[in-house]
Amino acid sequence: MIRIILALAILFGIAAFYVQGQSKLSERSLLGTWELVIEDLDFTDKTKYAGKDRARMSPGERLGAALETGIFSFLGDLLEDFEIHFTFLKEHQVEMEIEILGEREVKYLQWELTDHNQVIISEDDADEIEDGDIWILEDGKLISTEKNKGEQLEKDYDTYMVKVK
Repeated sequence: MIRIILALAILFGIAAFYVQGQSKLSERSLLGTWELVIEDLDFTDKTKYAGKDRARMSPGERLGAALETGIFSFLGDLLEDFEIHFTFLKEHQVEMEIEILGEREVKYLQWELTDHNQVIISEDDADEIEDGDIWILEDGKLISTEKNKGEQLEKDYDTYMVKVK
């Protein structure tokens, strides 16, 4: 009897921990404008030549490293000056507004709320909505996910959306 009570207490504790981290998402709470946030915009550690001693590089490698550094520096600066807003509308439409370097572009997408508390955003002309990007609500943020090799979802805590309106 004590084992059963202990097992039930452990199960309730695990369930409470899981529910606390992942919030319940409803269509009504999703509607409105969300801003995309990308926290890790530092590309320097992701380059081919990262961490290599330039003094030991061949002239071709030094040129490649210099070009790569310049390109990634430019991309980092460019990405710091952009804003992307997703406005979730009724009828499962999403207005994606991208503003970069003073230019503004609007694109319409579709969204679907799954039984697993996930939001799937996909192109309007997509044959299957399941092919879209999957987002999970956690602590008031829509967290981006990616499928790993085993087709399991992994959360990318550096890319998320926060509700602004």
